[in-house]
Amino acid sequence: MYEYYLSLLREPPYYKRVLDKLCIDTENVFPWIYSKATKNRIAGWKLHISATPQNFVELLKQVLPLLKDYNVPFKVISGPRKLAALNIGFFGAIQVGKCITIYPDSTNEAIMLAKKLLEITKSFSGPDILTDIKLGNILFARYGAIKPHIVRDYNGNEVPLIKPITGKGKVPDEYHIPYLVEDRLNPFRSFLQSNIKNSDFSSHYIIEK
Repeated sequence: MYEYYLSLLREPPYYKRVLDKLCIDTENVFPWIYSKATKNRIAGWKLHISATPQNFVELLKQVLPLLKDYNVPFKVISGPRKLAALNIGFFGAIQVGKCITIYPDSTNEAIMLAKKLLEITKSFSGPDILTDIKLGNILFARYGAIKPHIVRDYNGNEVPLIKPITGKGKVPDEYHIPYLVEDRLNPFRSFLQSNIKNSDFSSHYIIEK
């Protein structure tokens, strides 16, 4: 396991060349490449896109121009070996599939981007992201931490605190499988309704009335 981890550390940020061609300013923080666009929110709706090492370069070429045009902060996994590791859970079960994370500046921007990304990504395939709402083949959404307040619990572990969807108080950013969301607080209801005929779709989330 340690040797495998070292091999991931030694892997160059292969996917950075795609971002460089688009003149996107980036920062490498293992195992990610971060865009330098500013993240302004403590919490909000994030978009995740999944992929495989076989289709990720082409996916980046389709998705990144849109993110650059809207100056949306994002991160991408930095190399194919790391992407394979991500998809088998090496970086944690709750990270599986999340090879692109997008940080919209508002709920309205998240909805707008999701509509555009749904069209861009419809011909691609990738693993399911079970901590999120499934919006399309490889497009997912989750409300969670962006720039959270960090506190420590009694054991000294870092705990991210965020404003909940209701906006009242602060709560830990917890992950649930399947994703839990009240229908009245879910801005992606129209996406779910348009995809409800998908036979396995309902297994990815629970809508609480």
